[in-house]
Amino acid sequence: KHNPSEHRSANSNAFARSLHYIHQHYNEKISVEDLAREAAMSYSTYNRIFRKNLNCSPLEYISSYRISTSKYFLRKGFSVAEVANMTGFFDHSHFIKTFSKHTGITPADYRKSPSSSGENDSHFKPIVGN
Repeated sequence: KHNPSEHRSANSNAFARSLHYIHQHYNEKISVEDLAREAAMSYSTYNRIFRKNLNCSPLEYISSYRISTSKYFLRKGFSVAEVANMTGFFDHSHFIKTFSKHTGITPADYRKSPSSSGENDSHFKPIVGN
């Protein structure tokens, strides 16, 4: 007999695996198709469950995670170019544009800002390596 709560549990475990995948591979090219495959779901089911759980699309989440990660590395003193490469932005101008859109300032200004060392997301520490 089909148990809906078992199905929900399986979906949430698969969803958690896909988030873990993002956190492990944020510095690589990630497609929603890859994430859906990781969660053993169809593309449309995965997108729907993602939006329902996190109120954003998978690509918005990846971008936001990458920006949080880039802020961490900028605070550690890495250059803007290094941080762009380290966080999965293979085009520096795209990194600068995305960072500015998320934070309201450029990565260079963020790096120079004395408040960047005391950011409220300073507890954030990316998973580095595999």
